[in-house]
Amino acid sequence: MPAFYPGDHLVTNIDAIGLTEHHGLYVGHGNVIHLNKEGFVSEVSLMSFAEAQTVRCIDTADDSELAVNRARSMLGQHNYQLFHNNCEHFVNWCLDKPYSSDQVSNLTHLAAQGIARSGLAGEVAKRVAGGPLATTALVSTSAKLVADYLGAPKKVSTLIGYPGDMVAKPIESLINGGRDTLDDTVHHLQQGELGEATRALVTGSAKTVVNAAIVTPAKVTGHAIKTVAEIGRDIWWWLHY
Repeated sequence: MPAFYPGDHLVTNIDAIGLTEHHGLYVGHGNVIHLNKEGFVSEVSLMSFAEAQTVRCIDTADDSELAVNRARSMLGQHNYQLFHNNCEHFVNWCLDKPYSSDQVSNLTHLAAQGIARSGLAGEVAKRVAGGPLATTALVSTSAKLVADYLGAPKKVSTLIGYPGDMVAKPIESLINGGRDTLDDTVHHLQQGELGEATRALVTGSAKTVVNAAIVTPAKVTGHAIKTVAEIGRDIWWWLHY
């Protein structure tokens, strides 16, 4: 097994063909902190985390001490949600990276493209999905999935997946924002607070649209620009040293 360092973002495949991955943060001394199958944040040995599968590092923390401290601060917590707080979200939060899950956004993007192209979402959506921009996004996300499957560095898959992420990440944002808005609205309705429920529905919907249409694309672009700068810096160091 390769050597890992505190703050490394580790992944291991959890299905036979490697389409889904489990994520954890290496914290040193042969241990990994992860959001386990039962939904609890726990610290386990690297061997236990691997479960006889290959483990690889796809990213590392800019501040390893901060990442490890964040992970330890969540030990024992239970708050698993597939689309909003899964094992990948957890590690990205520890690393102070964009709070997102590529597994969720990529698969929902492919599903949305499939639905649109099949005509189930209407003829307008079918025409849009068949256009050059949507096709470019589809190819980008597919290539990113292949790159991840082959174990490409995170920086490489980020650049490959940028056009796709400009669609996939807003879709993920819409799903999460819509769920939060509905949860808040239903909570107030259960309490008999009709006015608060209406306010939660209106403000939550507006916030979700703004996040999906403006904030999330800006974050995706900023992350891609940062990745390009980091790759350029790495190449410069490699050429000079």
